[in-house]
Amino acid sequence: MDLTATLATASPSKQPSTPAAIEGEGVLALATLQRLQSDSDAFGRAEGAFVGSLSDPSKASVAGLTPGDVIVSVDQKLVNSPEMVVDLARKDKNLLLLGIFRDGHVRFLVVK
Repeated sequence: MDLTATLATASPSKQPSTPAAIEGEGVLALATLQRLQSDSDAFGRAEGAFVGSLSDPSKASVAGLTPGDVIVSVDQKLVNSPEMVVDLARKDKNLLLLGIFRDGHVRFLVVK
């Protein structure tokens, strides 16, 4: 049996581009959220929004959120992207219960 094959360069997939980082809103203002990258310690262990940076006077930093945390839930709703976190934070401007993954454990913070 003879086979003939033609090799060609693969065309790039046409996935919608997502921003590298987005700014938080509501009580998460002054926080920069990113998608969890494969080089993160939490990759494969948690799903959510990686806290890339956080300004000191923000409500989230006062509540105890730190850069490197992964937000895994907002008001007991599981999240899988920074956009989902921002959408949920935008709805409730006064108080959020965040589930965060830090040091291999999930803990909860109240941000108000």
